[in-house]
Amino acid sequence: MIRRSIYLQLVGMLIGIVFISNLVVAFTFILTTERGMRSEMESALWELTTQIRELHADGLLRVERIPTMLHTGYFSATVFNSLEEVHAAKTVQRFFRRADLERLATAGELQSPTHNRLTFRLPAAIVRIGSVGEERYLFVHPNLGKLAANFRPVVLRMNIASLAVGAVMILIAAKHIVRPVQELSAATKQIAQGNFDVKVMTKRRDELGQLVDGFNSMAKELRSIELLRSDFVAAISHEFRTPLTSIKGYAKLIRETENAERRQEYAEIVAAETDRLADLASSILLMSQLESGMGEIAKQPFRLDEQLRRVIVLLETQWSAKELDMAVDLEAVDCHANEDLLFQVWLNILDNAIKFSPAEGRVEVHLTADNGACTCTIRDFGAGIKNEHQSRVFEKFFKADKARGSPGSGLGLSIAKRIVELHQGEVTLASTEHNGTTVTVKLPTQQ
Repeated sequence: MIRRSIYLQLVGMLIGIVFISNLVVAFTFILTTERGMRSEMESALWELTTQIRELHADGLLRVERIPTMLHTGYFSATVFNSLEEVHAAKTVQRFFRRADLERLATAGELQSPTHNRLTFRLPAAIVRIGSVGEERYLFVHPNLGKLAANFRPVVLRMNIASLAVGAVMILIAAKHIVRPVQELSAATKQIAQGNFDVKVMTKRRDELGQLVDGFNSMAKELRSIELLRSDFVAAISHEFRTPLTSIKGYAKLIRETENAERRQEYAEIVAAETDRLADLASSILLMSQLESGMGEIAKQPFRLDEQLRRVIVLLETQWSAKELDMAVDLEAVDCHANEDLLFQVWLNILDNAIKFSPAEGRVEVHLTADNGACTCTIRDFGAGIKNEHQSRVFEKFFKADKARGSPGSGLGLSIAKRIVELHQGEVTLASTEHNGTTVTVKLPTQQ
């Protein structure tokens, strides 16, 4: 994608405006003024030169008076005594080429060819006057000072036209540049009012286009954050309300019941609900740390298979209580990662596998390594997850079996996924209803 600079666009626009406006004015001048003016000057010049030559031939006008007579008009005259003076004069060279001057000796008169605009801009004439043996050459050309004074209205009109054309073009260019800024301003007000569904459309690829893209990305992220906040508040309020309600109810029963066994039973329930609240608070704190960015996580070498065995032993009370068959096949794997965080991954996934396995069921744990990466597969043979729920199992606070009041906070898989991603790994889940769930974790062994 080609990136265009708005600075270069502004410079290009201004240069283009000046160039185009001057071009328009120049063409207007050429089409409306210059051609007619040059034609009139050519006619007037040749007519004046012919009249002077005739008056001189009739003895009515002396050569010495000609320059003085034309001095205050639109033309000036110079009398040369020989062809050599004509060829040497720089003023003559401005209007005539050397090849043209060569024809003057035979023709006796010469008019500058104004059709070649690259060379000549104003007409001029040279005629031979005087008797044989006393020839002189009269050079008549435009009086540039007088013409310049009369060109001032023309120049003024050209400048006015240039300003008018330039002003219109600047207005159009400014509108093109300012439009996305105005749209951004309106969209920003909507964001401030809490409407995060705004989107500014643009096809620009300059700095303004990048600003619009950044704004759209910001609005999208704010929309996601707002949805996450709403879901988070709803989930937190629900998850905390249930154990708090239970604690409050059983605390009243403990106060009102005199039966020691009942009081002991209620106290154990209160303690269990308190542990549940503590676990939920710890999970929320860990998830917050993971989501906010932990920076560079500390890594150290350790045996991944040994860590998995420790987690399985730690959960022995749970899987033994359900008389589960733990099928463990672990290949020796050396890993370089954050040991504490990965411990939390296996703990969360195995806890789910045991929790959702039927009594006397089976849980399989396999670990293999190949080409600098390892794969851990944990499978249970429980009820499985419905197809419509499988795409959401890694969402925070999501529970696929809310109706039956499944234990847990719904944060375990979310935390596991985030930790694996921090290690440049991948976690996937595959499940078949009534046929169990398989969670696969792939990690690089060297980082």
